[in-house]
Amino acid sequence: MNLIERMNRLPEDKQQKFIETIKERGAEYGIFPLANNQKGMWYVYCADFEKENPYYNPTFKIEFKYNADRTNPEKIKAAIQQLWETQDIFLFKYAEIGGTPYQYMDKDSRPAIDEVDLSHLPEQEVDKVIREQEREFCLRNFNLLEENPIRFQMIRVNQHVELLLIAVHHLISDGWSDGLICKLIIEAYSGRKLEKSAYQYANYIMHEHAPRMQQRLQNNLIYWKEKLEQSDSYLDLPTVYDRCSQEEARSSISVFSLDTATTHSIKKIAKETMGNLHTVLLSLFTIVLGRYANKSMMNIGTTLANRDDSRYVNLVGDFASVIVMPVAYEEQATIKEAMEQVKDIMFESMEHSNVILSDVIENVAFQRREHVHPLYQIIFAVHSKKLFSGIAVGESIQIDGSDVIIHTLSRDNTNDFKLDLCAVVADNGEGLDIQFEYSTKLFSPERIESIAHAYIHFIREAVFDINQPINCCGLANVEELRAKLETYEITYCPKKLLNEVNIREEQVAVMHAELALLDESYHSVPLGFEGDIYFKSGNAWYATGEKGCIDENGRFDIIPHKSRVVLFNHAVIDLKQSQEAIRTKYQLDFCELKLTKENHLILFYDGDLMLYPTELLDILPVPPTLTYRTKDIHGSRINKNIKQLVSAVKELQVQPDVKDVVIVQPRDGDMFHLLFSTHSRQKLSKETIERIDRNNSSEHILFKFVEPFPMANGTIDCHHTTFHDQYTYPKLNKTETEEKVTAIWRQILGDDSTFGLHEKFFEAGGSSIKIIQMLHMLNKEFNTNVNIAELFVCNTIHEIAAHLDHHQQAVSENRCEIESCKF
Repeated sequence: MNLIERMNRLPEDKQQKFIETIKERGAEYGIFPLANNQKGMWYVYCADFEKENPYYNPTFKIEFKYNADRTNPEKIKAAIQQLWETQDIFLFKYAEIGGTPYQYMDKDSRPAIDEVDLSHLPEQEVDKVIREQEREFCLRNFNLLEENPIRFQMIRVNQHVELLLIAVHHLISDGWSDGLICKLIIEAYSGRKLEKSAYQYANYIMHEHAPRMQQRLQNNLIYWKEKLEQSDSYLDLPTVYDRCSQEEARSSISVFSLDTATTHSIKKIAKETMGNLHTVLLSLFTIVLGRYANKSMMNIGTTLANRDDSRYVNLVGDFASVIVMPVAYEEQATIKEAMEQVKDIMFESMEHSNVILSDVIENVAFQRREHVHPLYQIIFAVHSKKLFSGIAVGESIQIDGSDVIIHTLSRDNTNDFKLDLCAVVADNGEGLDIQFEYSTKLFSPERIESIAHAYIHFIREAVFDINQPINCCGLANVEELRAKLETYEITYCPKKLLNEVNIREEQVAVMHAELALLDESYHSVPLGFEGDIYFKSGNAWYATGEKGCIDENGRFDIIPHKSRVVLFNHAVIDLKQSQEAIRTKYQLDFCELKLTKENHLILFYDGDLMLYPTELLDILPVPPTLTYRTKDIHGSRINKNIKQLVSAVKELQVQPDVKDVVIVQPRDGDMFHLLFSTHSRQKLSKETIERIDRNNSSEHILFKFVEPFPMANGTIDCHHTTFHDQYTYPKLNKTETEEKVTAIWRQILGDDSTFGLHEKFFEAGGSSIKIIQMLHMLNKEFNTNVNIAELFVCNTIHEIAAHLDHHQQAVSENRCEIESCKF
């Protein structure tokens, strides 16, 4: 019987007293709060519970090969039992009590060891069955309410080979612990008696929750709040595939090698700069990422072992943490200066590493994006390939006439991969292994290879001369790049030639003697990297104002939404020149003319005047799609409004009777007026507008019928006094359930929060902690039993309300069936 079942047997008044007792002195009863690192992991576990997602279940295999004797499974079991008896954390199970997660010691727990015998199979079938067993073992989820957070499986292959599979949930383990588990099993197997430390993970938890540590936690939270509010949290890496696609977020792994000589040189640089291998490699990695994303400021996650206290060294537990590195470097800096900057940032971040990341997310005003981590999208780590104390993955250890080998079971193709990229550099004692785990939803293997080769090339540039300026370093071998480009058939005609530039053709990779893709310092960009397009006319090279990319398969793409010169509605527009003309004419405080990925031309501006698209025709050859009075051009709400507006316009324009459509932003408020006229001079039906409104989730749009449109000098006059005095279609009313869900959101997100029926919870300011709050409030308000996974699927007010209504209807129908049966 688990803790929840025991508690539920108590009368209600005693249940409440039990909850209060746990909060005050739960440790006396073997019940502990979650450690700081565990809190965020618990929310992830709840969300992923019903998914086959091995990402947070590290799995290992220890292979026992007996040279002469037969296998001895009892000896392996005895080693597991010793491990079990010396690490209390394996006895933990988990429960939510009064809405708060706890872990408690189940002293009746025993190691979960499955046994599989394959010795009867034909030899040619064994490998296939082993792979199937390993895959099934990797994909099996933990039920932490019922199971202990570690499990084992013993596979007898034949009389001389035994395999031990080990899966441990990340809630109780980190990379150090994974190696420690394997090491302790091998030591116990070799005959050594394992000693139990008086200091266990529960002691560490209580130390973390001591008042002094809690005060330090709050001080660090203040530090990160100030630090991260000034940083650019979204790296926006260029991707091969659309980030908004419906493809499942899976991962794949590619591994690259750095030679021994370069590795020794980079280690020497680490010593000379008073840093370490981690800071040196991280600084070089951020520079390459900055070139790829065209940014010199970014947030990157990096891992810390947090094992400085000697009591933690032989203790299994989740001590490691990811710290956020708000990295920034100056383009004019030398490589050495950039290393110094990154080293200082890392050491400062380490001083404030005692913080709960979910609390940081909760307290920092990030602009949320769906399916994108708000703090960082890339993690970088450096560690030794030795798992622990001299034992390395794949290394054979001789023990009493048998060979023992540790293997990491691959979790390649993990589903629900939550990052863009995770880079791990492992020191194998000679060279470096650079492992990239990446989202297959975003990247191809070829693109990852391009990024890795650019990284390795830049490492060698640093080894060649650490004092050279960053902007003097290329990321590609020009000769190799030139040879590849010569095999591609690429045609290009510039829309416009801008200023003449001085390009030394012998130092860059030129295509067909007339086209080059270069970075800001006129270096050739690697395949898959974006660059400025330069064109040769006569004997001179010219900037074209366009950005482009040649991918690893020779495909050449112009990138309009990142270009200065664009084609919009069959007209060539120089965005920089045009926006300066608009700013000057209308004396605007802020002005940016931007072409979106969807090929919509938007004028973002701020000033005393209200500008409308048609009045810009004396500067632009065609009117923009929309004029938007705001400075927050990257805000998720702004982008969402634009998508809804443009989509609604498209739906209106396909109505046969619709003649003209205009978007007008009133001076006050967030609402946009979408005005339209018809050929018949008759309004569209209320049902038609409601359908368009519903399709576009458009809380911020009012549909208005105007007949006729007032004109001035052949264009629609948006300033005319009668322009806004027309028929307005009423907005759809909320259902009773939607009103209740809205009230719950306001309690959680704050009364001053602004959100609509179709706003996603995380984009409206929600977080992992707040979604747990919402779960409990919904279940209490509607007397239902929604689980956390459902809220990650239904995460708008409209979706949640519809789900609750459907659930209530199903319950009601079930009651009716029961009553009918009774009758």
